[in-house]
Amino acid sequence: MEYLDIELKDGIVFLNGSMTKSSKARSLSNQTLDGMNIVKINNILDLDKNMHLLDKITIDINSITKIDTVGLAVLMSWFRCAKENKLEILFRNTNDKINYACRLYGLANILPLN
Repeated sequence: MEYLDIELKDGIVFLNGSMTKSSKARSLSNQTLDGMNIVKINNILDLDKNMHLLDKITIDINSITKIDTVGLAVLMSWFRCAKENKLEILFRNTNDKINYACRLYGLANILPLN
């Protein structure tokens, strides 16, 4: 079983592991989700509830070991949600896997990768 571990620390969302259709997302409190459901992932982070309190969202994606179109859809969903709420969002510490997938699917110039 592959997992995407999600941690919110010092205002930064850290993602670690696999971000694919077959992955299960879990928080450090070991709340495990059945799949990569964006609404449930947002609930782990309380993003929907706290979005109006933020002015910037930083997501560290350096420790993503695998990503597919489902994982990219999650990143795009966060990007779209931030934009709709007039928030700055930054995906920091991208790695070669993320960069390659974004180039392959035409997202390299859309997602704010750093």
